[in-house]
Amino acid sequence: MPTSVIPTPKIISAAARSLVVEWETQDEVEQTGTYQLSRGEEADPELLVVYEGSDTNVEIHDLKPETRYRIKLRVRESPELGGDWSKEYAEIEGRTTDETLSARLTNQLFRAVGNNDAEAIRRITSDHGKEVSLEMRDRFGKTMLMNACQSASRGVVEALLKAGASDTATTRSGKTPLSLAATYGNLRAVEALLDRSTETLDSQDLGGSTPLMWAAENATSKHPHGVAIVELLLDKGASVNIEDARQQTALDRLCATSGSISAARAMLEKGARIITEVDKHNNVHMTTLMSAALNGHRDLCVELMDRWGVDPRARTEFGNCY
Repeated sequence: MPTSVIPTPKIISAAARSLVVEWETQDEVEQTGTYQLSRGEEADPELLVVYEGSDTNVEIHDLKPETRYRIKLRVRESPELGGDWSKEYAEIEGRTTDETLSARLTNQLFRAVGNNDAEAIRRITSDHGKEVSLEMRDRFGKTMLMNACQSASRGVVEALLKAGASDTATTRSGKTPLSLAATYGNLRAVEALLDRSTETLDSQDLGGSTPLMWAAENATSKHPHGVAIVELLLDKGASVNIEDARQQTALDRLCATSGSISAARAMLEKGARIITEVDKHNNVHMTTLMSAALNGHRDLCVELMDRWGVDPRARTEFGNCY
């Protein structure tokens, strides 16, 4: 493939730790529309592949401030030409910018969260409280506290909360830090957040899901603290019969997912709704017992029948029993 068929990339923006590269497609050449972008420091002969795909606008992350980089673009040849990455390439150079004190401290805080280093967080926020912004987002749109709630210790979460991190901020999908902690089974984060405030206890994301719903779904062996999180949310006053966008409660979702008997019992003791009859006119196509049976939760079915008196003879809208 001739060199002239390789699109010429250009730097459209530069920051201290990233460069945004863009190029135009060339429909007239025999290529697949799949690109490979590599980068390397100016004096380093080794190149690291940072992107492969069809996008023509790519942000290269995790770079060093005030550093010049070589950037190479290749295209995947058409099957008729072998389908390999082109031997020819287009190469440009770009330089990252200086990093302000605020940006440096923000990056240090994100790294401290990733390293589960509560002491570093306390030190940075104590020494540079006016220079740091705890509400800065990473490339996934999450704040430091949101990241911490996924896997960090209680100490890290408490350090961020004490420094002023918002526990009501939401992700792009509307999840609060509490919802994230419940989803990832981080009991210590849930405890720290609820000790701070119960304001987001019943917060609903864009799909109508509450922290209790996420906890109920994830009360599995993969998340050994799942049941404890359900119980803690209920003890703090979580509403057990809120419906999501599909008109499902936390118990409905548990029957379709985790099937945890302990979590179900905790919710039932708080008054969780049991659907005992199908009502297609109100968009109720399955009872609670049917859902548990359909999803293979035998022990949960026994629990519902023996402890909660659910009648197994209820019929579907087609007249069938499960």
